[in-house]
Amino acid sequence: MEKVKKYRQLVSKILLEEYEDLLENPNKAIKPIFIQDDKNGHYLLYLDGWQGARRIYGCSVHVEVNETGKIWLHLDETDLQIGQMLLDNGVPKKDIVPGFIAPARRPDTEYAIA
Repeated sequence: MEKVKKYRQLVSKILLEEYEDLLENPNKAIKPIFIQDDKNGHYLLYLDGWQGARRIYGCSVHVEVNETGKIWLHLDETDLQIGQMLLDNGVPKKDIVPGFIAPARRPDTEYAIA
């Protein structure tokens, strides 16, 4: 249970830093939104706004820390920056599940399969 708490705090810290970096973006027409659900272990970054006539809206990062202590990268549109930040902060590959990779292909990675 301590590992789950530690991982949730780490994921929250990393995504909050990403959120704050997005706030510094000179394009103020696109607003970042940080959604944090500590009870269920879900952390999301959304973008909302306009780029010219094009609507920008949707989730760019979704990370889940489940009750077993696995960190699921469901979505990471930051060129896998979030996964690397987790590794840089001492999370072993065996605790990171690349949820955006098909289950049949996960054994080909060095990461957890589930």
